[in-house]
Amino acid sequence: MVPPPGAPPTPGPAPWGMWPPPPPPKRKKSPTILVVIVLVVVAIVVLAIVAFVITQPRANFVEIAKRGPAGNSMFFDVTMHTSGASIAVDQLHVTLRSVRAGVVFDQVVYYNLETIPAGTTFVWDVDVLIDPFDEASFSYEFGLQVNGTPVDSSTVS
Repeated sequence: MVPPPGAPPTPGPAPWGMWPPPPPPKRKKSPTILVVIVLVVVAIVVLAIVAFVITQPRANFVEIAKRGPAGNSMFFDVTMHTSGASIAVDQLHVTLRSVRAGVVFDQVVYYNLETIPAGTTFVWDVDVLIDPFDEASFSYEFGLQVNGTPVDSSTVS
């Protein structure tokens, strides 16, 4: 049918169709996917913690042998063992205190001048000042630090 002259055109079908397309069907979220994602994240965190612990340098005292006095010093052979990772220069510190009646008489800090490989056992010759006329009243406190963290301690009478 043709509209009369001057009349507005009759609307035809819309170019996109009469009705909007139906929405896509909703997908159900599978709990299996969520569980897998959580397990992967947990596994990554556990592996990172294990890698961090394994790669940390560690050290401990194996033996502290009192060699005896000489002059106004007491001498010791300190045997230590490293593990984990190598210890960089100036990162292993041995603190030695001579203590008399609960008071520190002298304190000395020894540190490594070379990198110490992991799995190394070594001996340091250390000494600390004492009163040679009152040697029997002293005890000796040893502290071991790696990267600024205390890792071992011992007391020798």
